[in-house]
Amino acid sequence: MNIDHGIYGLLGENGAGKTTLMKILVTLLTPTSGTAEINGLTVEPKNFETIKKQIGYLPQEFGLYPNLTVRESLEYVGIMSGVQFMKSLQSKMFILWTERSATLPERW
Repeated sequence: MNIDHGIYGLLGENGAGKTTLMKILVTLLTPTSGTAEINGLTVEPKNFETIKKQIGYLPQEFGLYPNLTVRESLEYVGIMSGVQFMKSLQSKMFILWTERSATLPERW
């Protein structure tokens, strides 16, 4: 199967292997048989770091701390991932977030 650039959904019955396939493609699991490639890189441990820099994955169940706000969750993930924020970018993000969050429920 080849997938061009874009955003896609993976559909199938319970137990069909959707979650397992996604975990393999995003390097959370190492395949036990068969092969898969992301942008020409075989999904195997030696390529995991390079693959992670090229993809994004948002699972249905996103297990962070339930009491964190969206902003706190993003900051937490950024810090844990070693993202270095510039002060000017932080200020712009805060202003944008403040403007958008005015329409959200209190603990969104």
